Amino acid sequence: MKVLFFGELAEIVGKSSQEFNGFLDSDSLKTKLLSEFPKFSTIPFQIAVNQNLITENVALSDSDEIAFLPPFAGG
Repeated sequence: MKVLFFGELAEIVGKSSQEFNGFLDSDSLKTKLLSEFPKFSTIPFQIAVNQNLITENVALSDSDEIAFLPPFAGG
């Protein structure tokens, strides 16, 4: 699966995207990223799966695109 990072989250990871495999659901991917990048826990973010924002755990497949989105400022 392709995981996209935006804003401060991309700065923490050091890149804007990364490929992952083997995660069955969004919670397990989120847990992995929080353990690998502890600074993630200091920034509020939303998760989108295939360009749809999610608010609860969802099943994932290796063909999905997951985006981690920090708050955006704009006007």
